[in-house]
Amino acid sequence: MIRRSHSRQIGEKGVGLVGMGTQQGPSFLDKLFGSNTEQLLRQAPCPSRKLQPRPRLMPLQSQL
Repeated sequence: MIRRSHSRQIGEKGVGLVGMGTQQGPSFLDKLFGSNTEQLLRQAPCPSRKLQPRPRLMPLQSQL
């Protein structure tokens, strides 16, 4: 679980935006309780954004 001290420190330092990366395919427990990223972003006292990795695109030639 994310400690409330993280969101408190974000507020104390005057952070204007929080962005955190996520992994693809959360586990069952992540779906049940939410990931650490989601928990922190819900508690953040400023605007926040969840960043997901870009999918890898294969060149068309390799797919033929």
